[in-house]
Amino acid sequence: MSDDSTQAPAFELIWDENSEFHAIEEAFREILSQSDLSTDLRAEAMTQLARSQGLQGQFEAAKTTLKEALETSRETIPHLRYQLEMGRVLRSSGQLPESAPYFEKAYKEADRAGAATDYFAADAAHMMAILYPKAGPCDEKTWSQKALEIARKSENVRTQGWAAIILNNSAWDFFDERKYEQALEMFIEATAIRKRALDAKETVKSKKTYRIARWSEGFTLRHMEKNEEAYKIQRQLLAEDDTKPNREELAILCDKLGLVEEAKEHRSVLETKFK
Repeated sequence: MSDDSTQAPAFELIWDENSEFHAIEEAFREILSQSDLSTDLRAEAMTQLARSQGLQGQFEAAKTTLKEALETSRETIPHLRYQLEMGRVLRSSGQLPESAPYFEKAYKEADRAGAATDYFAADAAHMMAILYPKAGPCDEKTWSQKALEIARKSENVRTQGWAAIILNNSAWDFFDERKYEQALEMFIEATAIRKRALDAKETVKSKKTYRIARWSEGFTLRHMEKNEEAYKIQRQLLAEDDTKPNREELAILCDKLGLVEEAKEHRSVLETKFK
């Protein structure tokens, strides 16, 4: 494994701090312009450049960049990133069957390498779960369950983040089935993980995902008729930032709790600020 592998998570911070794909592309191009970049880190940066290209629909350019990354280094981390990003590019371009072998190979390679690469193992298992929701690496577990298992066992905060993503998706599945207790349990666990990520590193993404997790808890509590608990959460969120989903929930909750004047205030803001 490359000695540079410990620096790999720094690349994720570029994704955390930017929401525009073209800005991410420019950030990785700037990294690649550095003459003192090691061979392995250069290959890794190429894979992330390719990812940003794929997300902008530049699929052929992304494939070319990934081919160059593969030719630059075949060390463990660069190769894992290559497989994951080639799989994502193929999936995004509509080549779903062709993408699966890349994710599966990435999962097996990362799993064999152990804890140092569990972030990539969880990523690969999650991508397989998107392709094959009912299938898994073995008869006992689906891909989603395997990804969740990896993330829960990990001591890496970033790897644990995969658990929050999977729990969130599963929670909304339960919510849609009106199984609110199960949904709330998963949202609460996801919120705790998001809080640990925020405490570890405050970024645009960690702040946003923690807020969404708390809002989801409050939203579910309202549907369980636990309106006072839901109101408390939504008021805390309003104190931090003023958003349309937050105001909408507060307007509904104030009606339920008999807070007539406050309900009017929220609806007034919705009509003027969030048309």
